[in-house]
Amino acid sequence: MNRRHALSFALAGVLVLGLAACGDDSSKASDNPNPGGLAAGQAPADPNCPPPDIATIDPNVLAVTAEPVGPLVSGKPAEFKVTVTNTTDAPVPLVFASSQQVDVLLSQGGTQKYDWAADRSFAQEIRCQTLDGGGSFSVQVSETNPLDVPPGDYTLTARSITAPYPPDFTAQVTVG
Repeated sequence: MNRRHALSFALAGVLVLGLAACGDDSSKASDNPNPGGLAAGQAPADPNCPPPDIATIDPNVLAVTAEPVGPLVSGKPAEFKVTVTNTTDAPVPLVFASSQQVDVLLSQGGTQKYDWAADRSFAQEIRCQTLDGGGSFSVQVSETNPLDVPPGDYTLTARSITAPYPPDFTAQVTVG
């Protein structure tokens, strides 16, 4: 299952949990409203997170771009800058199902050789934000381990791990 399908399932689960949590809660003490924040699996208090119309937003209103920060060298740490831009004048709600915001992949000859997020853990939390019309945000991802791909030409794929799901960005890069 790819990450986008996993995000869809996670968002659906949060919506179901949120609806289940809307039942009668009169047995709990009302003078001590969870001072530690949300319990694990509890839906966010904001009724608009995730927004009820998130599935109707055209993902093509978001554009993803990416570039290496400095040269890509086999056996050396790599760094990438990924930018997500709202190409419209209207604000667009974004929903993240974890603390992961982006991913970067390298492939060669149609075979994936590198996935920045593959060996990382991310906090599982639903987070909503609004990207203003014409606005953008950038995420810099760093590989602290040596880039474990041989020198050569690769297809760089960058994606935003958000709903709505913008099209992936691809570009050719060379690893020295």
